[in-house]
Amino acid sequence: MFWEVRDSHIKSNFKFYEFIEEYREFFKVNNPDKNTTGVNDFKAVIDGQQRLTSLYIGLRGSYAYKLPRKWTYDTEENIPTRKLYLNLMQPVKQEHDNQKIYDFRFLTKHELERLARDPKNNLWFEVRKILELDDLKKVNKHLQENSLSENEFASDTLIDFHQRIHSDRLINFYLEEQQAPDKVLEVFIRTNSGGTALSFSNLLMSIASANWEKVDARKEIEDLVNKIYLIGRPGFIINADFILKTCLVLFIDNIRFQLKNFDHKNVQVFENNWDKIKESIIAGFTLVEKLASTIGH
Repeated sequence: MFWEVRDSHIKSNFKFYEFIEEYREFFKVNNPDKNTTGVNDFKAVIDGQQRLTSLYIGLRGSYAYKLPRKWTYDTEENIPTRKLYLNLMQPVKQEHDNQKIYDFRFLTKHELERLARDPKNNLWFEVRKILELDDLKKVNKHLQENSLSENEFASDTLIDFHQRIHSDRLINFYLEEQQAPDKVLEVFIRTNSGGTALSFSNLLMSIASANWEKVDARKEIEDLVNKIYLIGRPGFIINADFILKTCLVLFIDNIRFQLKNFDHKNVQVFENNWDKIKESIIAGFTLVEKLASTIGH
């Protein structure tokens, strides 16, 4: 699900992110911020981010993860960079009724060099290069220059790969053009209603977490919910909705659960005053507990 963003207020007041291009386990796992103030209209990904990120890393980026029995140091020795390659020599070996046909692998530079020394398994095509081969003439030229024209499997595989990337329309998507953020989120919730239950407050929580810079919003709110429960006997049960609503009541004139009330400016106000908000909520329930205990006695 894509959202065509045209409204200048949305571009300036909501946080957007770029795709992860060079994933490094432990060290580069979050999407970098994208300043969209004043930029041209663009399409934001509302649903399908994980799948598109996987495709993006395979086609444009790199994937690095820690080797076994290595320390968690951000070095090529411990977390080597891998790029995606396609085996043009042979299909994947069929084991345990595996339905895969093509052998795709994330390989380090050294792994690629080791495979290249094996004459039976030395034709590996760097996947990102398929974007440069944007017409069949370039594909055929690549095959000729690498002496692959007579290799039936290599020729068929590379031509088929080109077809899938440049010609076939394989991805179905819905484009939301309305500029009202609440409408976009409503469509998103309805679209996903058949899977994990989503709520508007879940999404508002995600927005708050994304915009808080010094505090982990999700952890802080979960910790506060647990602290409130321990105050009473039996405990007081509140949820994130209660806390988000409290933030609105304390600082915003409009206390409805609307996306515009959780723009970057307002969420920053909540973060800057979080300690006071937390103390106030704890103090309020502590007072209620004391009053209840007094009445009980």
